[in-house]
Amino acid sequence: MAVLALSKLRYDEGEITSQLKAMGLPIPPASTDVTAAFRRLAASVRKKLLDREWVHRPPETKDKCYAQWQMRTQFYWTQRFPARQGRQDPA
Repeated sequence: MAVLALSKLRYDEGEITSQLKAMGLPIPPASTDVTAAFRRLAASVRKKLLDREWVHRPPETKDKCYAQWQMRTQFYWTQRFPARQGRQDPA
């Protein structure tokens, strides 16, 4: 049985997973790659992230930024049950 995981990113206004992926940002908000990925983005995209408050960059330091979104992971799997096993017929 394979266990699958589905991760979704959320901010105040709802799910933002596809938008962040399209921008090239790493999914885990605690990732150390957020700052590196942020630096590689075009200035217009960085401004959009800061304006939406999805990324926080403290004014005292321009060399580090922090993701402000939450990641929720749901684990699931498929199970098959043999027909009529463990089932009792009503008397």
